[in-house]
Amino acid sequence: MPTRFEAYRVRDGVTPLSQDYFNPVLADIDARIAELEARRADLQAVIDDLTRFGLQRIDTIIGPAIAQMDATLDDLEQRRDQLLAAINNVGDLATQTQLTGAIAAEQAARQAAIAAETSARQAADAALQAAIENVGLPVLAYDQRAQLRTMAYADGKQAIVRDLGLFVHRVGSTEPDDGMTCFATSTGRWLLEAPHWDVVDAFLAPEMESLQLDKPSWFTNCVLFGTATCGIASVAATSQAAFTGTVTGAAVGDRVIVSPPAMIGTDAASNARLAYHAWVSAANTVTVAIVNPSASSASISTAAQGAWQIAVIKP
Repeated sequence: MPTRFEAYRVRDGVTPLSQDYFNPVLADIDARIAELEARRADLQAVIDDLTRFGLQRIDTIIGPAIAQMDATLDDLEQRRDQLLAAINNVGDLATQTQLTGAIAAEQAARQAAIAAETSARQAADAALQAAIENVGLPVLAYDQRAQLRTMAYADGKQAIVRDLGLFVHRVGSTEPDDGMTCFATSTGRWLLEAPHWDVVDAFLAPEMESLQLDKPSWFTNCVLFGTATCGIASVAATSQAAFTGTVTGAAVGDRVIVSPPAMIGTDAASNARLAYHAWVSAANTVTVAIVNPSASSASISTAAQGAWQIAVIKP
């Protein structure tokens, strides 16, 4: 706006000291001030529009990554529930090989889920960095975070602390200053609004650790193996015959899985008459009973008169 000083200059003995002179000068000054105030209002509106645009850009870029992270966590929880269900229903598994295969499959799925979560976090970090550069927010290193206490900006002002996240200044807030999620200023508080992925990882650490099962230790402590040798040649009609095996650590009440080495009966007819079941009959001892509920005797095959595989599942 050009200067008008010469139009307002007062000269001794020349300028009349009357309303005819001063009123036009004051009216012109008032009009110029009103124009400046209008321009200031327009400038503030532009600043508000830019701020809203920046926030929308951050939400657009980071939103999908956060959604992917949520989906990954949901998938991890489902896989954990599936593993627990598989353990509870392990009685359906026939051999140690099947148990090992199920655990190996779960391990592979868990590793894939963790890899997907890591990839999503890295993508979100890159997107956040790009958003910071585009929006032009104040950015502090993690070791400089205490400087927020000296930055008493207007309400709603935003700032970034690397490895912590996005902070917003709230004038009048009295939240306790903890040096991580809240920093006190002379007029309010900087509050953590959008945490960095490292912070999210720290919050989720207990949950993730619960999924990181120590499979060898778990397998060794919860599944015990042994054998029992069958010396039975035949089972009379409507009766049963039993034999025992040793499984160190087995206790009465534990679940038992037993597998014969071959078809039990010598032929289809004998095999159809026979059934078997097993239980922990005493400490370290598993009893296997072969039952013949039919009206005819049944013969045990030579191949079945050997070592039966036993797995004991600890509760």
